Amino acid sequence: MNNNQNNINPMNNQNQTYQNNMPQPNQNMNQNTQINTKEQVPNDIRQINQTVTQGQAVPNQIPVQSQGQTQPAQNNIEMVELGNGKSKSEDFSDKTIKFIEGVVNTKDYTNTFTKEEVVPFRILATMCYVPFLFLLPLLTGKYKKSRFLYFHINQGLNLTLAWAIVFFVNKVFRSLFTTTYRYSSTTPGWVDFISYVLYCIVIAITVVGMINTFNGKSKNTSIVGGFRFLK
Repeated sequence: MNNNQNNINPMNNQNQTYQNNMPQPNQNMNQNTQINTKEQVPNDIRQINQTVTQGQAVPNQIPVQSQGQTQPAQNNIEMVELGNGKSKSEDFSDKTIKFIEGVVNTKDYTNTFTKEEVVPFRILATMCYVPFLFLLPLLTGKYKKSRFLYFHINQGLNLTLAWAIVFFVNKVFRSLFTTTYRYSSTTPGWVDFISYVLYCIVIAITVVGMINTFNGKSKNTSIVGGFRFLK
């Protein structure tokens, strides 16, 4: 029996030594897979992960590895830049509105005159807006007593010149474009329209100026009120 046990023990010892020398597949495989996964991950993706964790912007193109080559991935989203500038129609409308406001809201000099200068000469100043009636206070010398009256004499002179210019332009256009045939004459419709518009503008400026002056205001008349021919 002792001899049999001795024969068996060497076999056991050989089996143990053989098992110890056998490689461990699980550990080697895990190590190989870890090494391969580290090698397969490109450096660009690592950088992108770092930028995402740091809160930075991700680049538009991400390299995608396929068959040992890197190909840029195309983004389907297109960025649209919104311009800060206005369109041409908005610019034109803004300029038109500013021009109309400048024509309607003219410069006001009401606070520069005292009540003693305004109240006694209010009616005479209103008459200055009728063509050529500004000559009445100018020739009589009453303008020297009131700066308010002198201001409206200037406005009346400007309006009288505006009336004269409109009348002259109307005559020139009619003489150039009116055709006569025996006892009849014909004028193009656009000439009548232009003369009608010009007369309406001058009449509106005159009426608004008279109303403001009668109420004791001293405002430049629209379009022509900024000129000062009398110093």
